Amino acid sequence: FDQPLDSWDVSGVSNMSRMLDFAYSFAQIPFGTSVTGMIFTDINGNEIQDAGEDGIAGYKVYAVDLATLKVTSTITTADGMYVFDNITPAPHTTLIHTGLFPHGHTVADVRSSWFSYLAPETNQSTTFDVGFYPVPAEERTRLNLTIFLDENRNGMMDQGEEGIEGISLTIYTYTTGPERITTDARGQVSKTDLMPVDWAVTDIPADYLPTIYNYQRDDSVLDKSYEPTLLLADDPAPGSTHTILIGLIPAS
Repeated sequence: FDQPLDSWDVSGVSNMSRMLDFAYSFAQIPFGTSVTGMIFTDINGNEIQDAGEDGIAGYKVYAVDLATLKVTSTITTADGMYVFDNITPAPHTTLIHTGLFPHGHTVADVRSSWFSYLAPETNQSTTFDVGFYPVPAEERTRLNLTIFLDENRNGMMDQGEEGIEGISLTIYTYTTGPERITTDARGQVSKTDLMPVDWAVTDIPADYLPTIYNYQRDDSVLDKSYEPTLLLADDPAPGSTHTILIGLIPAS
């Protein structure tokens, strides 16, 4: 109430009745947490919005209530600002996160695949800014993929073993989301514009079985095993090249 009172003094005349009217108004009591922020182009990649680094308009930001898994979203304004009001505080925990990266951009910190932020569990207002780094051509990563019929099942593309045309897979990146790629007459696919952030090749056709992945990358020593239907390039270095040979045999 505007002026909360515990009691009121009322005077009157004996053997008379009076009608008393009381007007109530609700004060603005803050409820929940609010998170505001700026989505901007981080030209120099220092994770700070400097002079000349504009906000990104029309970008979708998400809030996920981790207790109920309810998802809400909002769109940045013309200057790159977004607001989430009245986020339910504890025991609910809300995760603020970005969607797909703007085309041609990656996160300023290449060690992180997604930008996310846990909203405070108390009633307060906080700020969460996200800068996206525009990746120049020389820093983009390259994929050279060959899929072949591994007749002797040794995981190597030996003389006489040919590439398989028309094999359709999915490459998932944080800028385009899922993108279908298909091998050419030599069983090859090349991508030269991948961002230097995690990406994956998935969905090997069900009528084939992989023998082994032969995966070479020029930015680090690789010592990993992969699930039969997933190959992940994690934290690729800017400008790196990834050469992948996948031997297949018919499933039946």
